[in-house]
Amino acid sequence: MIIAHNLGALNSFNKLNKNANATTKVLEKLSSGLRINRASDDAAGLSISEKMRAQIRGLNQAERNIQDGMSLTQVAEGGLGQVEDSLQRMRELCVQAANGTLCSKDRQNIQDEVNQIIAGIDNTANNTNFNGIPLLNRPQRSESAQGTPSVSWANKITSGPRYDMSVSWSSSNIAFSTTTGDTYMINSDGTNEHLILTAAYSPTLSRDGTKIAYVGCGSDTGINICNIDGSGKVKVSNATTLTSYSGYQASLSWSYDDQYIYYGGNFGQIERTNVSTGLSEVVIDKFDSANLIEASISPNGNSILFSTDNYEIYLANSDGTGIHKLVDSGFAPAFSPDGTKFAYMDYSTGGISVMNIDGSGKTNLTEGLPSGGYMNPAWSSDGKQIAFYSFTDKDIWVGNLEELFNTPTSYSTPAEITLQVGAGSGDTFVVTLSDVRSSNIGISDVVVDPAEMAMASIGKVDSAINTVSSERSRFGAYHNALEHVINNVSNYEINLSTAESRIRDADMSKEMIDMVKNNILSQASQAMLAQANQIPQGILQLLK
Repeated sequence: MIIAHNLGALNSFNKLNKNANATTKVLEKLSSGLRINRASDDAAGLSISEKMRAQIRGLNQAERNIQDGMSLTQVAEGGLGQVEDSLQRMRELCVQAANGTLCSKDRQNIQDEVNQIIAGIDNTANNTNFNGIPLLNRPQRSESAQGTPSVSWANKITSGPRYDMSVSWSSSNIAFSTTTGDTYMINSDGTNEHLILTAAYSPTLSRDGTKIAYVGCGSDTGINICNIDGSGKVKVSNATTLTSYSGYQASLSWSYDDQYIYYGGNFGQIERTNVSTGLSEVVIDKFDSANLIEASISPNGNSILFSTDNYEIYLANSDGTGIHKLVDSGFAPAFSPDGTKFAYMDYSTGGISVMNIDGSGKTNLTEGLPSGGYMNPAWSSDGKQIAFYSFTDKDIWVGNLEELFNTPTSYSTPAEITLQVGAGSGDTFVVTLSDVRSSNIGISDVVVDPAEMAMASIGKVDSAINTVSSERSRFGAYHNALEHVINNVSNYEINLSTAESRIRDADMSKEMIDMVKNNILSQASQAMLAQANQIPQGILQLLK
């Protein structure tokens, strides 16, 4: 028998501590109602739950946003209803004034009421607002159509001549590579030019501006990514023969969420690689015996532009459907940040052109600049500037698009309100507002004297009634659509909350069972510890 180490007591004490800790955790779960109270309870479950919570809270706010949007449409529709009632009365007066039994004095009295109705319509249009936002006289925004390019809108930012072959722009940084495979970073104002990579072609900055994807050579053959300072190189694809043009590797394109990199693949098709897993898949198969290259993904991820080695540019849905040609003689398309336009190398002019995504509104950006070829356009993050490479002086140029046109043609487009109706960045609903002021709907000059003018005015008022009725119908359609959207968002939130609950919430009955079990074990451990402490007492009997 030994007394220096009471092993039985130590073992019982160890079990007692374990049972006490288990009881504490169960009590915490029962008190909070949560199975996961800290990351150590379930690290993966906590990560998934937090992402779901972010989505749930976003959906909750989106519901309130949609309700506000529905209220806005109701206010607008109510104002339009008042305008329509006024127009109906105006038409009634015009019909009355057209009757030959009235004299000029009678019609003048009618004209006075018509004038008051016109003033009332303008008053309604000017004062119908929601949270200070005018709904029925929304100021129109002025845009510029094609004008004459200014010769001073663009300037060189590199200290060439440099044989650059690609350009990528994100935030205030521009990345470019040379024909020798050296990749540089430079500020958009031409300062802080520095080498960051060697044996690297087609550097492409991620959407958030923190990473660079590039095509490596030698030991880095394939698609690689690194930090913007060139550190932390990681190979994401072992593809060894990406589709190339003019002897150079074709450019890459990050997806809108920086999860995929798109490029011209091994067999002339458009492919993409998952940055996280390195898995590649075909997006658009090769067709018409042409290699598909130079992919560009729209900011919302719904569309993809690409060119072929036959110098044609196509637009398709991001899943590869709906392919149609936009340009017969172009290369290297690049989506604008708002996704409404794209810039490309225009072989018909040897310069850079910009076109609307529907194929309209082509503008030659480089007209007036030094003659020679320009290629590889890259937009600034705000869409106000554009960079491109010049074959003539072997330099990178940057132009301010706001200064491009010196003789713009202005025109107006309807104002819009964009509602955020979901938890994601692209979950929006656009409401186009109205302008029903008398001058806009064509009744500001309604005259009812003589009778012939009253008859002509009936047609004007009819046209105005049709316009306002159409606007009311549109706002009613908006309201109905938003009701469907809010139902979908509500169901989504409920289902997501249910899924999050399964991960994070505690099963109270199970935890009660565990608590009872741990309490019994703790009591048993205490009893056994007491018994173990009595065992050394037997030594005293030997000493008697």
